Amino acid sequence: MSFASWEPPHGPYKSFRYPWALYVKVGGALRHCAIMVMALHGCILSEIQAAEDRRREFRNELQRVGIEGAKVLRYIGESLKKMEKLNPIEDILYEIHQAAEELQSKIDKKSYLLVNAKNWEIGNRPRVRDLTDEQKISNLDSDLSRILAHKSQSEATLRPPKNWDDVTTAANLSSATMLPYLQSRTMIHKQPSWPSRISITPGSMLQPPLGEPGKMYESASNLSLATFASLLIEFVARLENLVNAYDELSVKANFKEAVSE
Repeated sequence: MSFASWEPPHGPYKSFRYPWALYVKVGGALRHCAIMVMALHGCILSEIQAAEDRRREFRNELQRVGIEGAKVLRYIGESLKKMEKLNPIEDILYEIHQAAEELQSKIDKKSYLLVNAKNWEIGNRPRVRDLTDEQKISNLDSDLSRILAHKSQSEATLRPPKNWDDVTTAANLSSATMLPYLQSRTMIHKQPSWPSRISITPGSMLQPPLGEPGKMYESASNLSLATFASLLIEFVARLENLVNAYDELSVKANFKEAVSE
């Protein structure tokens, strides 16, 4: 970049104060798109995948966003190679925006497939009945009695005892009573180990485990599909920044007009 700024005007770079910095801007926007592609590739290669039926539910929308995004990247690359401006008549982001909206709408409609709805507590809680005045007064009385009892215990704790022998005896009894509890608290419970490899192919050698590890695997598999869809929508936003950066470069660098085929 530093050496290019000292390049004398010649050939396609014959304009004065050529905007070399905009090439860096386009490169940065393209790098952000590449980061999203690498993240998507990592999700595809992950060992934890969603169930086949859930992936099939979002397959068409996900594939369309990916295909339209690849078309936009190829178009930007060919235009930069030819040093041409974008076609002012055709909106190259229209198709991918439509695909992203369809994907977002599908996620909103089928959001229950991306989470474990069985573990939701919303809607399963019992309704609280309207309390009468007598019940409210009784609740207030019980709360007040608990507060007074706690206050009396606090005052008893703060007051110095008259006989320290009683305190020593009480301390020994409390320590003997708390010993089994402390021993149980210090025991190290073995956590369920995560399987090294869980195959998602039907009839394969390993199947998802049962019990608590199986629930953890199911939640993680659903989350992988939601992560992939979110990354794909974020890729569309990064791609829009790339198109805007290239449009600015093509105008300030005096690229030639696009040839309609």
